[in-house]
Amino acid sequence: MEADEIQLAIAWKAGDSRAFEQLYSQYVKKIFDYVWYRTFNKTLSEDLTSTVFLKAFDAVAGFDPARGSFKSWIYRIAANALIDHYRTAKIHDPIEAAFDVSSKSDPNHDADLALLSDYVHDILSKLPNESRDLIIMRLWDDLSYKQIAELTGKTEASLKMQFSRLMEKLRSDQSLKQQ
Repeated sequence: MEADEIQLAIAWKAGDSRAFEQLYSQYVKKIFDYVWYRTFNKTLSEDLTSTVFLKAFDAVAGFDPARGSFKSWIYRIAANALIDHYRTAKIHDPIEAAFDVSSKSDPNHDADLALLSDYVHDILSKLPNESRDLIIMRLWDDLSYKQIAELTGKTEASLKMQFSRLMEKLRSDQSLKQQ
């Protein structure tokens, strides 16, 4: 799959718009989720996802498969877009965001998801940024240790050890709460 993505990225660099469409289709949900788990704001996640693909479109000439996978490259653009956003934005939620409810929603299901989301958000918010990002990249973004290493500049071995220790700590903290 990675080889296919590299071929698509190379075709995109050469001007093949269908290659861009395929990569966009493959990554738009993943990038949205990446942003969502860091902002918990639907509108902002949609905006930043669009920004990521616009930046990628402008920067595709700089994609170098020798320096890493396409997945790492697009996630790096997303990480930078988030950094840029938080560096320049005044953080506030418009009142309209509170009314962003689908007319087809199931209130019981939505309430369960909200409770679970709040629980996960609470756990993640107590972790240092670096630890939280590692868990999100590994579990929700489904990035390999190699890809996370490319994004963070750390070694795969140190990331595996850090992840293992974090998961063990979370499990032990959870078992204490259940007693």
